[in-house]
Amino acid sequence: MLGATGLDVETPWRAATGYVLRRDVWGRGLATEVAVAMARLAADLGVVRLHALCHPDNIASARVLAKAGFLREGVLRRHTCFPNIGLDEPQDVEIWARVTGAGCPGQRAGNGGH
Repeated sequence: MLGATGLDVETPWRAATGYVLRRDVWGRGLATEVAVAMARLAADLGVVRLHALCHPDNIASARVLAKAGFLREGVLRRHTCFPNIGLDEPQDVEIWARVTGAGCPGQRAGNGGH
């Protein structure tokens, strides 16, 4: 096993993704391949907003997300614990997202979603 990924469909139009890879396979383009594949899957499912979280110090992962078409939106303060890197209290994370299409699926134009 080289790592893991997934797509967490939160609503019919919004999902989250992420990836974890073994350290010995870093730098081979696998993370970018995975991020692009998850973005494609999300688009095939009609997801309008796909987001991912990234530790602010993880420059390589930020580059992966940028290559996969995600844009950095901001920082979520004290959001996530990272016990795998020895940080046992909530850390800040960057939130990155790909946004496509318009509106919420199944809504008629002009009704404002109400």
